[in-house]
Amino acid sequence: MQYAHDGKTITGTLLKKNRKTVLIANNNGKTHHKVPAGIVTAVSVAKLDLSQAVKNGLK
Repeated sequence: MQYAHDGKTITGTLLKKNRKTVLIANNNGKTHHKVPAGIVTAVSVAKLDLSQAVKNGLK
């Protein structure tokens, strides 16, 4: 998933989807972003290692 913020494109993995918002983890697994679902676009599916995100837990 990706979205634009302050002129930069943020790419990450969808962790949780609600009706109005989504929770996205950056590919480094340390940062989570809660953003409106309408600004997020899907990108090609890649095999990502989520072990770091799971290890850190959702913050």
